[in-house]
Amino acid sequence: MLRVLNNKHGIPRLFMISKTYYRYIWLLNLLLNEKHALTLEEICKRWEECPAFDGALPIRTFHEHRKGIKEMFGVEIACDRSHGNTYNVKNPEVLDEHKATKWLLKRYSIPQDFATFSSLKDRIL
Repeated sequence: MLRVLNNKHGIPRLFMISKTYYRYIWLLNLLLNEKHALTLEEICKRWEECPAFDGALPIRTFHEHRKGIKEMFGVEIACDRSHGNTYNVKNPEVLDEHKATKWLLKRYSIPQDFATFSSLKDRIL
């Protein structure tokens, strides 16, 4: 018999990947799905609202994640200083060239939704 265990956020371990990779995917998905570039403050606010993460996003960690995303996926998260230090994905076309990366982003963006729903289970009447 197969038994699926959940982590503390209600995400089935079946979906678990490295915490660092999950953070990369979360950040990349956040910036790809926004219609406009985000400030660091907006990114940090979204981070704190996500039930999958505990605590604040330190600035140094954010920049390390930007570097890791570039190394892992070839995608650059650029800062536009002329528009109030906003961040966006500079070269999203790279994802179209790498089907495995696109699959990874699609596959592992699902747990964030699961975490959101499981955190709301006690709030819905």
